Amino acid sequence: MLNIHSPKEELVQAMDVCLLESVYSEKDHPGQEFIEHDGIVILNTGIHSGDMNGVFKGHTHSDDIVESVEYAIRYFMKKQIPYYWWVGKYRNSNLQTILEDAGYEHVADLPVMVADLETIPKVEKIPEIKCKTVTNKKELEDWIKISAQCIETDERSGKEYMDYCLDYDIKENSKQVLHIAYWDGVPAASCLTFKGTDVATLYFIATLPEFRNRGLGRTITLHAMRQAKDAGYLLAGLQATSQGISLYENLGFTTISNEYIYALVIE
Repeated sequence: MLNIHSPKEELVQAMDVCLLESVYSEKDHPGQEFIEHDGIVILNTGIHSGDMNGVFKGHTHSDDIVESVEYAIRYFMKKQIPYYWWVGKYRNSNLQTILEDAGYEHVADLPVMVADLETIPKVEKIPEIKCKTVTNKKELEDWIKISAQCIETDERSGKEYMDYCLDYDIKENSKQVLHIAYWDGVPAASCLTFKGTDVATLYFIATLPEFRNRGLGRTITLHAMRQAKDAGYLLAGLQATSQGISLYENLGFTTISNEYIYALVIE
């Protein structure tokens, strides 16, 4: 299994693979459409938020993926649902240029970060905070309401997100582990661990606005890291936002690459 001392290129590729593994894990979800077409993977959750739908992979057997890009555009135009195209290191070398020529705009960079689970930093215990794994419907509903902070939602997409996530598998052997943190018994922060082949990748790290700056984000991230270590992982990974990068660096994460996010501009 990879560790923090593995060659950087292997770490980058492992994180790229883990992202795809997490996308493939949605394949059997009853509320989504999952399509593989000539080197690309399309995930459509039915949620009207670009953060929850996307095009991934971007590998083909040729140097030209114009047809695949056109296919994705036609598909999402027909569905009338927002989405992003994720471009990482291990993609077709022409992909970004082809996307821009097709009318896509580069809208964000997400630093890809990894941390050594053999050297998890110690943290001062905060008596008001308690972290646990989601195991029942009430906890799942609370987790959904908190994790929704991570995506753009309105009234419609917020309900769609709730309905979609209520079908998540929270059994003990699931590849997704949902964590929730409470402040004096009130649900306040969320995190999701995806158990990939080589990396435990963390998603949906969020704190409700009224509970921010109390150490909840740090505490629940460390909680997820410790659980990943106990499960036998040597590496934790995540895609950071600009708001969270300093927190993750403080917890031992280092940037090894970027995911470049593209959105189609419709005039």
